Parts: sequence; structure tokens; C-alpha cells
Amino acid sequence: MALLDKIERRFSWLAFPGLLRNLTILCLVVYGIAWTKPDFGQLIDFDRAKILNGQWWRLITFPFAPYGAGQPSLISIIFIACMVRFSMTISDTLEQAWGEVRTTLFILVAILGQLAAGFIAPDSMPFSGAYIFGTAFLAFARFCPNYPLLFMLIIPVPCKYFAYLQCALLGLISILSPSLIPFILLCHLNLLIWIVPGLRRETKLHRKSISNRRSFHAKLRPTAEAFHTCAVCGKTEHDGAHLEFRVGTDGEEYCADHLPE
Repeated sequence: MALLDKIERRFSWLAFPGLLRNLTILCLVVYGIAWTKPDFGQLIDFDRAKILNGQWWRLITFPFAPYGAGQPSLISIIFIACMVRFSMTISDTLEQAWGEVRTTLFILVAILGQLAAGFIAPDSMPFSGAYIFGTAFLAFARFCPNYPLLFMLIIPVPCKYFAYLQCALLGLISILSPSLIPFILLCHLNLLIWIVPGLRRETKLHRKSISNRRSFHAKLRPTAEAFHTCAVCGKTEHDGAHLEFRVGTDGEEYCADHLPE
């Protein structure tokens, strides 16, 4: 982490307080526009050919492309309201855990990674903006695994299970379509930089802790009571299966090395 700390200090001027909050608000505004102008999303989504032909603004606007916005309904409005509120919670949690600099870099690397992925596999970019919030959610689940989310807006479920499901789906996609692995890795580059190393260290420390605990308890286990004990040196049959013991004329027990003549 020393290298990451140096990078964060070097780019501390990029700190943008509430960056994820602002991205969420922009997404909400774009969704509102898309509800009145259904073709609006096609003007701002990621399209490599159009970008190379001069439509550079798509490099900036693609995270907000409102795929599947459709027509507004009570269910969609409630769902979006819940997502906006949850996104605000994620933003506040990450900034509290990491600080503004690291959180900003985390989001910026997510955007840059998705841009790179889009140029590598442009046909696999349909929910590109969702990857930003998807990686932020996985980072949030790392810090608040038991935060309750309402499944079907009714049943509270710890968010870690949704994180497991998301990772399982990504793994399934990677197995079914290995050609998409570079795309998936680039889209989750921020997690590979800031989350995975910490998880590896914790796993290693956890295994070491289990090993130490087992070793400690093993030492605490009482040894079986010795049947033979040398009256001179105190050796017992537990000190070696080759040891032989005899009873002396005085009634005491001795090993072969200290048997009285």
C-alpha cells in the first residue's frame, strides 16, 4: 500500500468531494430528460465509431446514458428513488472510510477503465455507466457487509449477499465468454487496485491466525499421564518409545540409564 499512498498524495489535487453524489444527480437529470425524449440516450452513450468520427463528448457522457429508461411509472420512480438514496449512502460511506482523495481516484479509475474496455470490446458496452456504481457497491459491501437492502422493496437482505451474487455473475460471464475477461477486468480495475490487495492480506492474516490458534490450543491440551517415571532424570515413556524402565530394590522406578546396580 505504500505505492498507493504515494500515488494518492501525488494526485491529491484531484480530490472532488461528493463525486459519486454528483454523478448520481447527473444520472437522475439525464433519466428525467430521457423520459421526455426517448432518443436522448443514443446521443450520449458510448459508440467507438462515432467517437473516432469526432463525437468526443461521448467520452464524458457515456456513464449517464439512460439504458432502458422507458416510460416513467410508479414502480420505476420508487426504484430510482431508492437507488439514488442508496448511491448517496455509498458515497458518504466510501469518503468516510477512504477520504475524498482515494474515493475520487477510485471513481476516476473506474471511468478510465471502462473507456479502455469500450475501445477493446465496443460491442460489450451496453450498461457501461452501471459499472461505476457496480464497483462502488462492491467497495461499499467490503466495508458494510451487513447493511440491509430491501429485496423486492420488502425483504431486508444483507448487501454482502448481493455482492456475492454480482461476483458470481461476473465469474459466470467470464466462464461462458472468455473473450470478455479483459473487458471485465478493465471495468473493475479500481477494485483490483484498492480492494483485492486488502482482501488478500486479510485472508492471509486470517489463515495465520487460525494456525496460531490451533497451535496454541494444542499446547494447552493436557498430556496423557505417564505410567513410568524415572526417579533420577524424570523421563517417562512419552520421551521415547525405546526407553525401558525397571523397578529397583528400593521400590522406585528407573530408566535403563539410571538403574541402580
